Amino acid sequence: VPIPAKYKTITKKVKISEGKISWQRTMCETNIDKSLVIKIQRYLRKDSYNPGAADGVLGPQTRRALKSFQRDKGLAIGSITYETLKYMKINVDKK
Repeated sequence: VPIPAKYKTITKKVKISEGKISWQRTMCETNIDKSLVIKIQRYLRKDSYNPGAADGVLGPQTRRALKSFQRDKGLAIGSITYETLKYMKINVDKK
């Protein structure tokens, strides 16, 4: 007598890192110009991330590379923060 197989889907949540919430000073879109994006793209490329062409456009490939960089370095992820720029040694403060 054949016995039919029984299947069950199990969903499992795995904690991959500690969560944290913090306030980070970020760049306003009006302060992100083409020359700043080119500096970021060049830094990412030099550090073996692939932001695409250094064209000054904050497109999907540059955003992916930036997020990977931020994640790998333990920085706040998601936008261009002053913390990230400081890590990259890119000065944006007007003197």
